[in-house]
Amino acid sequence: MDSRWKAYMYLAPALGLFLLFTAYPVFRSVQMSFQNYEFLTPQNTRYIGLGNYREGLVQDEKSRLALGNTLSYTAMFLPCYVLLPLPVAFLIDRLRRQVFMRVVTFLPVVVSGAVIAVLWTTLYHPTYGPLTAIGKRLLGSDTLNFLGEPRTAMPSLVAMAVWHGFGFNVLLYLVRLAAIPQDLYEAAAVDGAGRWRTFWHVTVPLLRPAIYLVMVLGLIGSLKVFGPMFIMTGGGPKNSTVSLVMYIYQTAFQFGNLRFGYAAAMAVMLAIIIMTFAIASSRLNRPVDQ
Repeated sequence: MDSRWKAYMYLAPALGLFLLFTAYPVFRSVQMSFQNYEFLTPQNTRYIGLGNYREGLVQDEKSRLALGNTLSYTAMFLPCYVLLPLPVAFLIDRLRRQVFMRVVTFLPVVVSGAVIAVLWTTLYHPTYGPLTAIGKRLLGSDTLNFLGEPRTAMPSLVAMAVWHGFGFNVLLYLVRLAAIPQDLYEAAAVDGAGRWRTFWHVTVPLLRPAIYLVMVLGLIGSLKVFGPMFIMTGGGPKNSTVSLVMYIYQTAFQFGNLRFGYAAAMAVMLAIIIMTFAIASSRLNRPVDQ
């Protein structure tokens, strides 16, 4: 048998699974986004062109609210997600017993996101939550409710998500720091560069691939966030934490008529938004000499 056909035979199972569970659902979702498709009455399905997109962008106020909540969550989440692990990674990189600190820092990452959400819901409990008790003492308020007030609900979700992914980002930065040649630091010291100049002109440029990776992963994860809102707040209070993915879920499975076509259109718009942000952020990953 020709070696080329043998290679195709080895690829066939994976390719078949990809076509069945990835390519076909994507194609079907795009197709449904141009239809007035309702699961309970599929016989009434008809082509409506850009009607679903027009409804999502112009007519449906809640879809715009959900998009705004998602962008607000991303704006709060991404800087903390990218920047806060950096000083911890530098500190661990200079310690002798790095293995222990790496294990302790990475432990939350291996725990399921649903378990973490339930745990933090308990920590935020308005009556007996430890974080609520600390907040009441610091702010001098007896009515503090992190998840029950619109002004604090979203930042509370952001804090939980940043903490959950903190160890993974520290590990990525540590791997990249270990790959930086020590000769560069010695050369900078010989040239009279101080710690700040060495950090800014040597460490940061060589850390750029890791920073870019963390940023893109955080960007994609924040734009398609669903679990924390669904488990911890249910989209409340007053729809202040309804994300776009959560609204897509509600539209497709919870709002009575199962509007799969409209949900598919919102999913396609979200995919376009994610690709746009990802492509725009790729400029930050240019070679260091540029």
